[in-house]
Amino acid sequence: MIKLERGFRLSIVATLLPGALFAAPVGTSFTFQGRLTDGGSPVNGSYDLQFSLWNAAAGGAQVGSTICSDNVTVTNGLFTVAIDFGASAFDGEARWVQLGARPGASGACAIGNYTILSPRQPLTAAPYALGVRLPLSESVASGSPALSVTNTGTGRAAFFESDNPTTGVTALRADTNSNNTSIAAMAGVNFGLGRAGHFEINNAANGQPAVFATTNGSGPGLRVQKSADTLDIDQNSINTAGDGLFGDPLYLNDASGESVLIGAGGGNCGIGGGSSVFPLTPLHVDGGADASVSSITSGYVLIGDSSSTNIVMDNNEIMARNNGATSTLYLNNEGGDVVFGGAIDIGYEIVTSNQCIGSGVVLVSCSAGKRVLGGGCFSSNGEEEIERSYPTGSTGWECGFDSGCGDYNLVAYAICANVK
Repeated sequence: MIKLERGFRLSIVATLLPGALFAAPVGTSFTFQGRLTDGGSPVNGSYDLQFSLWNAAAGGAQVGSTICSDNVTVTNGLFTVAIDFGASAFDGEARWVQLGARPGASGACAIGNYTILSPRQPLTAAPYALGVRLPLSESVASGSPALSVTNTGTGRAAFFESDNPTTGVTALRADTNSNNTSIAAMAGVNFGLGRAGHFEINNAANGQPAVFATTNGSGPGLRVQKSADTLDIDQNSINTAGDGLFGDPLYLNDASGESVLIGAGGGNCGIGGGSSVFPLTPLHVDGGADASVSSITSGYVLIGDSSSTNIVMDNNEIMARNNGATSTLYLNNEGGDVVFGGAIDIGYEIVTSNQCIGSGVVLVSCSAGKRVLGGGCFSSNGEEEIERSYPTGSTGWECGFDSGCGDYNLVAYAICANVK
């Protein structure tokens, strides 16, 4: 009877060659060493050995095909063979090797009967050092990560590099087929003080972007979120959302205080008007409400503090306001001419009066809020002489005639306008 002595041991060629795993591919073959005895005595001679891989110590299912070694030399019961079940046989689950033996020269190694030696021998973790070979494609159905790598030292937990300068592709790609909107194909979380992500191009001649984001869906190409506030970047737009007043504003250089240049390369800047309005000037503002004194959100452009003095403009008005009330609009307040190329509407009007108050005196007054610019006097029969004609204060005009009021139609008129 041939049996496998309990002193059987299993080792791996790669463990005898330090560094060989990184110097060159070592394959999936490993060395199987054992000792055969017959009746308690070591055997010598030539033997056929048959190896099969199983997923259980007894029973179970065979993994892969059976390997046969023909006419193996056994000396003092000792033998050494190299067997190779291939990378696909090792998926991380436990494996056992079953050995069959028979005297050599018994015919073709793969044909005939063998004495199956018991028990099956469990494979230790060592062969799995050779089980991770590239290219590697594995699949698992598990609630735990399919791959988990932890480095408690100072180096990286993982490093991926595509090193073919002409046909190289993405060094790392992550895909997901999940319909859960909170699931990402790749996520970076930092529980320390460093960055959650870092992208860098070290080649000065490389004109490609360090980060390239594209989408075939209806969402933005890139979203940055902090608390409840988000910043969405699409192919030609930047949008913010959150819980701030009037929605969340978009801040540019809010913390640095540096200048912001828009259209520095010669382009125009458009504000409002929707996507259908293309800016035609360096600054083109379109869209808004009619400017009013009482509404702080009215107008197209607001200059100043909405709760204090400010100027509001719409498509045909410029209005000075002060916290919901009218205010003075100053033009060249410190000197210099103001040129108007067309007519100026200053609320001009001519006010007349024929009410003689005695001794040939007729007075006329401007409407409330208006000031007198000039005036004059008139007699219907043309015989009364005008003795005096002058403004009374800033809001009226007085005429004095050489006769009493009589029956004559004596008229005073004032030219009034909204001026100070």
